[in-house]
Amino acid sequence: MIFTGKRVSKPEYISLSEEFWGGEKCAIDVKMKMIYAGKDNDIISQYVAFTKVYDEQVKLYGRTREAVTNTINICKDRDVLKEYLSSREKEVADMMMTLFDEEQVMRAYVESERKEAASGILGKENKQ
Repeated sequence: MIFTGKRVSKPEYISLSEEFWGGEKCAIDVKMKMIYAGKDNDIISQYVAFTKVYDEQVKLYGRTREAVTNTINICKDRDVLKEYLSSREKEVADMMMTLFDEEQVMRAYVESERKEAASGILGKENKQ
């Protein structure tokens, strides 16, 4: 997995159950090798640069089409994924906007699961 965020520790591997569910047992757990940056101007380093520009634009404009469009234009100007973005600009913009929608649904699901788990724990405590 390519990690593009900010993280104090940079482990070589992470487990999804440990990272997102506090180490609770789950039906399937994935242990992933982490990649934090590429070399020189390879595709990984360009992707990381793209995500950093995107994060900056989201801070300025929120999760909007303007943030996506600005990200694409800035990256093309900086020669980051330029060829790919030039040939597939509309496709990339549409895909990023779709990811906003999916991310919002996933956040709502996780939040509802947390609330349900918390109410279950509180319910058990109240019965005792």
